[in-house]
Amino acid sequence: MVLKQNGNHALIGLWILAGLLVAGLNGYTLMALLDAPLSGYSDGVRAADRGMQQCQTLLVAETEKIILGMDLLAYRFTPVTAVEDEPPAAQNAAVPPVKKRVSTPSVVLPSLTGIITSRSTNGAVSRLALLDGTVFSEGGTLRYFTVKGISVRGVLLARGGQTWFLKAPEITFSLTTR
Repeated sequence: MVLKQNGNHALIGLWILAGLLVAGLNGYTLMALLDAPLSGYSDGVRAADRGMQQCQTLLVAETEKIILGMDLLAYRFTPVTAVEDEPPAAQNAAVPPVKKRVSTPSVVLPSLTGIITSRSTNGAVSRLALLDGTVFSEGGTLRYFTVKGISVRGVLLARGGQTWFLKAPEITFSLTTR
């Protein structure tokens, strides 16, 4: 019985000694790692840094392509400065006939995104124009442009003796049941 207990004690002692040996080796390795002077980045870190720089360069190039494409789209969808058709005077007598003119390239016209038509209780029709995200009625001013008239077909703008007709956008949704 004493022999059996001594064998168990010896086995436990060996396990404790093995644990202390592993802990000592780990401590020694850690100390050697921490005390060694770092001469620079490893090859793996340098390769990862080069890959990150290439990724950033590609990202900047692709972003510039996207911005250029967006600028081309914005240029393509700017309002036409040459007037192709005039609103009929019979349709809206408040809008005078538009003279065909071509503006100078330095004039940037506002963007017409919609025309709101409402009818009062006595049957009078009033129209509002949505220019550059702001609602305007006839007589309103936006960036030195004066809204001279609003019809179903578009908006007549004036500035410095020149007039421009912004054609109404195509209707994709309406609450009316025409």
